[in-house]
Amino acid sequence: YNLLVILLGLVAAALLWAFVYRTRFGVLLRATSQHMRMAAALGIDVRRIYLQAFVLGCFMAGLAGAVIVPIQGAVLGMGVEALILAFVAVVIGGLGSLEGALVGAVIVGLVRTAAIQYVPELELAILYLIAAVVLITRPSGLFGAREARRA
Repeated sequence: YNLLVILLGLVAAALLWAFVYRTRFGVLLRATSQHMRMAAALGIDVRRIYLQAFVLGCFMAGLAGAVIVPIQGAVLGMGVEALILAFVAVVIGGLGSLEGALVGAVIVGLVRTAAIQYVPELELAILYLIAAVVLITRPSGLFGAREARRA
């Protein structure tokens, strides 16, 4: 079942990438997220795009919950740890970059697995340290767009 979960996660990530980068909705979503006022000025219904993005996010969260509950069970507050790990992955990968979030998630998964194996008491501290180093050296993350420096 764990291999099925991994496969389903990879398929979901690939479909999400294709949806965001290869469809009209994806173009509208990226345009709206990058420059909301300009998108609205061009006639894009920003509220509708945000609503559709929210629905897509809810679907993905529901899918994740349906897949993980048979493994972990359901407990009050069970998503807090996943939320923190996802935040660290996005910080490492870069806000606004789907590829960066995926790379950040792989880094978080590998580092967390190694840390649990060798120094379990420092597992989260190591992840936070990596996120802090990335924020100090590349404030926009590994795949985030660098801001232009002004003279």
